[in-house]
Amino acid sequence: YSGVCLLAAKALEIELKKRFFDEYSRYVEERFPFAMYPEKWPSCFADRDIRNGAYKRSRKKFTLGSMPYICGIKMPGHVTDKMHEQDCKIMMEYAEEKLLKPEAAADKRVQMLQEIAEQAAIVTEKYRNPAAHTNALKEKEARECFDMLIDVERVMQKMMAVFA
Repeated sequence: YSGVCLLAAKALEIELKKRFFDEYSRYVEERFPFAMYPEKWPSCFADRDIRNGAYKRSRKKFTLGSMPYICGIKMPGHVTDKMHEQDCKIMMEYAEEKLLKPEAAADKRVQMLQEIAEQAAIVTEKYRNPAAHTNALKEKEARECFDMLIDVERVMQKMMAVFA
């Protein structure tokens, strides 16, 4: 039954990668060309060498597990509070200008991003990672995953409904 979860989780991952990695990095590049403003780039896209302070584009790949960091609900150990604040500010500007539908209430945007990140984290930890590794999922867990994403809770449908 792992295959069912992997397919559903992959569909979610593709949609989120498109919006939170590909389009987001294009947005940041348009506003702050990396060659000129690497310090303004979110920490999910740029790494800073602590020895010399130089920036380089991150080689990290997008995964569902990246979502809590991209959306700002988790903070990597190497990121300072100031960097995290800047990351969250840029994400909110992107969400307002490009990611979320214009009618999304300003006071609900943070909550929407948190919910998307939390749902992605649940899918990652509870279903996708166990399905992709040696812990094969049983029918019950596969049904829960499918119900969460598509049939009952319709997490994917709800996410797609808020995106511009």
